[in-house]
Amino acid sequence: MMTADKDKIEVKDLVEALGHRAAVQRISGELPAAIASAEEAISLKAFDPHVNLQRFLVALEQGSAGEARAQWPFIQGKLGDAQL
Repeated sequence: MMTADKDKIEVKDLVEALGHRAAVQRISGELPAAIASAEEAISLKAFDPHVNLQRFLVALEQGSAGEARAQWPFIQGKLGDAQL
């Protein structure tokens, strides 16, 4: 849980914050925590391709091609940068 008042935060803002937290956790090498943050954001059903990108990158780092493949439809062509 990010804050005691998490239920007072708009879902889109919470999803964005969880996505940022997942990114920091992934970069810090805390892959299980990054997965938990990304999955929490995904479970809120507020589509944010950046959250799926974090889940995709963690899956790649873990060598989990199946999980990475499962995230691909959620990020392909949706990040605003063709190079990504």
